[in-house]
Amino acid sequence: MEQQVGEILPPVQIQIIAHQAELDNYSLRKRQEHEDLIRQVGMNLRIWIKYARWKNLKDNSTAHVV
Repeated sequence: MEQQVGEILPPVQIQIIAHQAELDNYSLRKRQEHEDLIRQVGMNLRIWIKYARWKNLKDNSTAHVV
């Protein structure tokens, strides 16, 4: 989908995370979203790459098997 000249995009939502519990909840929610999407579309490499990049950004010492 290409952006048309003069097209107004919706504002980006910014979530401020102040506590470790909020970060844990956010991480859990994002992981579940990624895994649900993987279950829905199956072997779509783009979805797996997006999930892998997100996992790589997280500084988490625990591994989770999808």
